[in-house]
Amino acid sequence: MKFDFAQDSLLGADGDRRTGYAYNATVIENYKGSFPHPHSYYWNYKDGESSKNDWTVSRLNTVNLNTNFINNIGTNWKSLIASDTWYIGGISFDNGLRKGAKTAYNYEVGANSSSTVYDAKIGLPYVSEYGYAADPSYWT
Repeated sequence: MKFDFAQDSLLGADGDRRTGYAYNATVIENYKGSFPHPHSYYWNYKDGESSKNDWTVSRLNTVNLNTNFINNIGTNWKSLIASDTWYIGGISFDNGLRKGAKTAYNYEVGANSSSTVYDAKIGLPYVSEYGYAADPSYWT
């Protein structure tokens, strides 16, 4: 996890960087005073891949995180990050958002998960991790 917004110096201006989108300046100022506005990134948009719910073809994953970020953090930090196996079979919108963290977990890495995996150094939190960070009433 990163404590702050990553800028182009870490993630690059290529891959799935979103252009033409501006964050609300008031929200940014309340967050950390004056600093360059962060860019946003699609999770999987360019090159006609937007319809695929597959992390292996996401340019955010392959270009911005696991190429640019890894190469821009420095040799020492890069050597401290191990590759890990990410379960990436995809989850439906309904199971990921509307049915609670327990259902999301089961479809991401639990009993109903896909056998599709991807090895990489950097990944994004699973939907269920956000769900379990919420109030316990959302867990089931």
